[in-house]
Order: sequence, then C-alpha cells, then structure tokens
Amino acid sequence: MRRIIDMHSISVINDPIPQPIVIDVEEITENNFQREKTIWNGEYQQIKVMSIMRNEEINSNNNYEYDRFIRIESGRALVTFGKSENEITLERAVDDDNAIIIPAGTWYSIKNIDNSNLKLMIIQSPSIEVLN
Repeated sequence: MRRIIDMHSISVINDPIPQPIVIDVEEITENNFQREKTIWNGEYQQIKVMSIMRNEEINSNNNYEYDRFIRIESGRALVTFGKSENEITLERAVDDDNAIIIPAGTWYSIKNIDNSNLKLMIIQSPSIEVLN
C-alpha cells in the first residue's frame, strides 16, 4: 500500500499496523504554529512538533517515564536538567540544529530565550495516547 502525505495539512498518523513513511520533519516543524501537535503515533514511539512562544517554558511536569529526543529546528532555549526541579545538575543554552537527549527519570525544563517562537521536534518512547 502506498501512502502519500500532504505536508501542509498533516494531521496525526496513527499506525496500529505500522507502515514505513517518509516525511520532511524540518518542514513540518518550522511550519507548525500550534503549541503541541502529534504527527505520528506508533506502537513504541510518538513524534510531536511544538512551537513555544517567547519566554514560555515546558518541563517534564513529573512525567518521568519516557525517554525523549528533542531537536531544535529554530530558535534559542535554556535547557535545565536534574533529578528534580530542586536538584538541578545541568543548565545550558542551545539553538538551531541542537539535539537534547533526556533519559527516563530525568526532570527537565526548556525555556524559549529567543525573540521568535522556538520550533521543536520530539520523539518519545514509549508512545503516549494521542490527545490532539
């Protein structure tokens, strides 16, 4: 079965019986203006894109059970890691094309420190039920 995906109107792709797909993650991420949008939900992984406004912050919100790979497509952010919000072990500024790898069990915060929206792509495992 051949699948053609319109990159400009992409919505969630749920793959209960996973099929290979090819997508332009950079294009999808940079053209996303929703705060958070799930673009693929498989059995073991989920891919989201985010657009974070200036001075806005996202964090683990006590959601520690997922491994995460986060790629910054555009913008600058201050990334903070630790055992908890009160036990910070690393703080670092990151920007375009940087990747952030967050193992399960790690508290984190990502704050947009740029004048424009911070554009992120997140791959997390295991997959989480699609909410949007």
